[in-house]
Amino acid sequence: MSRPLLILLLSTGALLITTEAQQSFQSLHALFQNTINRAIQEANKDAQHHMNYANTRAHKEEQGHLELRVYLKPTTCQKTGVDKHRDECTFLDKVYPTVCVVCGWKSGSDITNPYTDCIPFANISEREAIWNAECTPTPRKGVHSLMSHPGEDEQRRQRLY
Repeated sequence: MSRPLLILLLSTGALLITTEAQQSFQSLHALFQNTINRAIQEANKDAQHHMNYANTRAHKEEQGHLELRVYLKPTTCQKTGVDKHRDECTFLDKVYPTVCVVCGWKSGSDITNPYTDCIPFANISEREAIWNAECTPTPRKGVHSLMSHPGEDEQRRQRLY
């Protein structure tokens, strides 16, 4: 295969991969788009280039609570203060993703009082316990479950502080 043809083929493949991620973002429900944009906002605080949505690997939805793991990658775009997915930005090559967790109570197409945290992919194990603690849904004020005991919420709050 000739060298120019090989370069053209590889370039087209990279463009298709980028386009797939961007199209999949546009096809997501508004709740997921807004949640992903929260992750981008958090990841952009420490990034050198604009971070963009690559994919999601896990999400949990139970009783109105959403937990979403978002994989982001740095792009060729400079940060502009627009902390949302940007279709015009292509991913940098050979860079590990940043993994973000966003969780909170669903409210229409957004989540209220979200917990958001991001870390490089290689360091996920450092945060698993924290993410599990922060993203475990607890009954909201005024909502009691059949399994709750009097004073249980107060005991839980005291353990956290």
